Amino acid sequence: MVPGTIQISHQRLRSVDVKDICETLDSQSVKILSLRQCKISRKCFKQLMDHIGTSTSILQLNLNLGAVDKLEKVEELASCLKKNRSLHSLLLHGSNLGRLGMSVLHEALVMHPHIVCLDIGDCQLDDQCVPYITDLLPNNGAKPGLQDLILSANTNITSMGWALFCMAVAAGNNLTSLHLDYNKIGDSGVNCLSVALISTPTLLILDLEGTGITDHGAEILLYLIQHYQVNIQQLVLKKNKIRSTLKKEIARTQKEFYLTISDTDETEDDLSHSVSKKESSIQVQPDLSSPAEQNSDSSLSDDLDRTKLSALKHYSVDDEDENESDFENQSGTTFDSQNMKEKGTTDADIRSEINVGVTNVCV
Repeated sequence: MVPGTIQISHQRLRSVDVKDICETLDSQSVKILSLRQCKISRKCFKQLMDHIGTSTSILQLNLNLGAVDKLEKVEELASCLKKNRSLHSLLLHGSNLGRLGMSVLHEALVMHPHIVCLDIGDCQLDDQCVPYITDLLPNNGAKPGLQDLILSANTNITSMGWALFCMAVAAGNNLTSLHLDYNKIGDSGVNCLSVALISTPTLLILDLEGTGITDHGAEILLYLIQHYQVNIQQLVLKKNKIRSTLKKEIARTQKEFYLTISDTDETEDDLSHSVSKKESSIQVQPDLSSPAEQNSDSSLSDDLDRTKLSALKHYSVDDEDENESDFENQSGTTFDSQNMKEKGTTDADIRSEINVGVTNVCV
């Protein structure tokens, strides 16, 4: 575990637990706070946000999968972000933000000077949320703009929304990784995105897994890679209806890329080939569909996890119904309290852990 880290998962936090976390935050030694898939009462959540707001050491806040389950909590988080000036990474995957929640959060995010990594995958976003997102992309001098953006599984965004998003990307950004997997993008969206990518030389990771792309969209991507100066090192095209021959052609466009392919990912014409023939021509590699999926749940990289297709339900806690005796055992709570007393790692060390770079094409 990285020094200065608090990681708690799959727990219902009691008031005494939140008090302990807040006291540790006040020591200004916590760099990463992860409360993944945790239930927190509104009262305790407000208390926690107040202390995060005044923290000068925290770099990453992970509230994935259920911690932010009500609009009141979104408002408390926004108030926290307006006070805090140290955060670099905010992870809200699987939070029930919706249009109103994203509007509230945008007011705080657009003013934050340092947040460069944002996970708002599976947050019930739609077309009207797109301007709030694109407003966070450019570097305006006062803030650096987003570098790592996760928008996975926001299926209420239509082709119009993705067209608007691509126009904003083309207008200027500093993105290094963009995760659009499990959205309704299709070939038309890929056409728009390809134009935007020409003006995005910083982009290294592009995840388009399960986005409804066919051979037409894949051919556009192939043309883009062959004829324009793009620096994408990891391109994920799995679970799209693309011929394996076309996938291999994309993989061959740069020597350092390799190909990952599964039998379930093939179209009917590909199934006519024998298994032995495919194995002799394709080097099968581990699944690298996401940097977060490469490590165990206890590792720092897992703090960037992106849950596919709303696999886990959102939690809602009613304060009126809570009793101390109802809370579960806290065996999943992990504090690195000893290391918190020390200086710990530098900000650069944390960023290097958060951003796991690879040079692959996963198709």
